[in-house]
Amino acid sequence: MRTAAVLAVVASLVAGCRTVATRGPVAEPLDRSASEVFVYLEPLSAEAAGLRLEMGTVAAVSAGGTLSPLDARTPVIAREDSGRQRLFAWGRLAPGAYTGLAIQVLKATVAAVEGSAALLVPAEPLRVEAGFTAYPGQSVVLWLSLEPGSHPTGSFELSPAFTARLAPRLLLERSAYCSIEGMASLAVFDKVAGKVAWVYPAGRLPEGMALDPLLRRLYVALSGDDEVQVIDLDAGATVARIRLQPGDHPREIALTPDGRLLVSINAGSNTASFIDTAAAAELRRARTGLDPGALLVDRLGRRAYVFNRGANSITVLDIPARAALFTRATEGVPVRGQLNRDGTRLFVIQAASPFAVVLSVPDLSQVGRYFVGFGATALKIDPRTDFVYVGVRGESRLQLYVPPSFLPMDALDLPGDASYLAIDGDQNLLLAVIPSLQVVVAVDLTSKRVRYVVDVGTDPYEVTTSAERN
Repeated sequence: MRTAAVLAVVASLVAGCRTVATRGPVAEPLDRSASEVFVYLEPLSAEAAGLRLEMGTVAAVSAGGTLSPLDARTPVIAREDSGRQRLFAWGRLAPGAYTGLAIQVLKATVAAVEGSAALLVPAEPLRVEAGFTAYPGQSVVLWLSLEPGSHPTGSFELSPAFTARLAPRLLLERSAYCSIEGMASLAVFDKVAGKVAWVYPAGRLPEGMALDPLLRRLYVALSGDDEVQVIDLDAGATVARIRLQPGDHPREIALTPDGRLLVSINAGSNTASFIDTAAAAELRRARTGLDPGALLVDRLGRRAYVFNRGANSITVLDIPARAALFTRATEGVPVRGQLNRDGTRLFVIQAASPFAVVLSVPDLSQVGRYFVGFGATALKIDPRTDFVYVGVRGESRLQLYVPPSFLPMDALDLPGDASYLAIDGDQNLLLAVIPSLQVVVAVDLTSKRVRYVVDVGTDPYEVTTSAERN
């Protein structure tokens, strides 16, 4: 009985680190028959202190007056909960012209000397003027603001004044990209201000991403479509769909430094694909271990490391030869690995073991074993400092380790468990994906404080920027 219980715990941890199946309902990819709108509520001003609104229905209003209901995502508006931009509503629309939104306020209260006072709310939905055109197969992002003038009057009537406008487009240099499995899309947010400004429709189950800053292209692994989507970031358009084999389920991808070759690990077929980016075609494939879950390409683009979560092993790929070199067994389920600054050590976290292991490169012999906690989920090494950041399931923080002693030196507080980490070199920010809260959190690596939190949508998978520090 005791052995069975232990095996059940290990099985649950292994299942928890797999990401082929999402945690919530999955939206179908947006096609040419529809458009979609994302409404983001801007942070409330200090003048809205004490005001609390319970929200009802939200709809887009067409030029002909037809209401198209949206999925309301923020049931309560209150300044203490809205110190940041929030995803207020989302939905699919028929293509065409729209005049704005209709927003229903169900209940309103304002802070008083003793408790709170109820306010009278409008019986009809409030009309918010914000003309926009919903184009086929494209998304619209609106920024919604609650104006300071929407305060209760002496008669305790609420007259909320909402305004909305189209979100501004971002330069590539200010953009961060997050793949959203549950919404078949990519959220694009301002990595300086922490606001979503664009949502790009993707295929089914977008997971891993690779960004080429020179060609200004973003590659996205579409696990549900057995494809890699290629997006021209300047044009905001898909320029290619690289077909893999049926049942491949590509999970994570990585570019070589010259941008000529893309490596994809395919969880459905236990293979790795070598893809010519210029021809947008697969050149060759190699066998990996069972259930390849994470991928790491070295800084020279010579070797790739595949972390096989179903086989407790690491497969090493020779990228120039487009072949598998060897596979090394690991003591636990390898979740993710990172190379140190000079590329001589590979740090690996394991889901079913409380220990991270350090392997020598290139032979992958074990040279260290360090306690980090049971159920590690996220790992990032900053090549500028060699600091190691580790996230563990159930702990709302990242532990900071400093080699060679690998002693815990500090911790970065987060609002939830991190599943993926990236570092933006321009802003010196650590970006942490937190699926349970549907957010990306940006931590300033100098002050070690959270700079902002971004709502990105259901089941975020990975985040990247053009200035990612690898």
